[in-house]
Amino acid sequence: MDQGDKRTRSGRGARLPKQGTWSVIGSSSDTPLYHHAAAAPAPWAATLSREDEAAAEKGDLEVRREDQDKINKFSRLHQREMLLEDDLKSRAKEKEDLEEISNELELADEDEKVPYKLGDAFIMLPLPEVQQLLSESTDKIESSVSATEEKLSDIREEMNSLKVDLYARFGKSINLET
Repeated sequence: MDQGDKRTRSGRGARLPKQGTWSVIGSSSDTPLYHHAAAAPAPWAATLSREDEAAAEKGDLEVRREDQDKINKFSRLHQREMLLEDDLKSRAKEKEDLEEISNELELADEDEKVPYKLGDAFIMLPLPEVQQLLSESTDKIESSVSATEEKLSDIREEMNSLKVDLYARFGKSINLET
């Protein structure tokens, strides 16, 4: 809904506030029902000068080479973040599967040989050896998950730093929400 729109909240003459965002959430007997999300001040708003803020709102702010480099770096970091999150999900699923297999093997006989997958082939190994291999695989996955989480944390920290810099420069005229 446009801020200058003359529609009313109840349809009976009450004016809508101009600050914030309005969205239609339903209707009651041909009268739309609106929801108002008040505009909260952004954390970077205090860092913009009045001239920069006015230029940013008009779209007159010039994009310098260093700004474009920061935007490109943010984009690359965001792509890497997405890949690492997907990697974490797949490793979590793999770890869950290994734990489930380990729980199933606890019910097996100690003298029984169990098929264990190596690459594309299965080989028959004694139960204690399979349990040891599963334990080692789980430990490897846990260590790689912790390393990936550290990388992800570093990336998010760097992205937040870039967000602060770019929002301070461009204000509302740039959208870096992921």
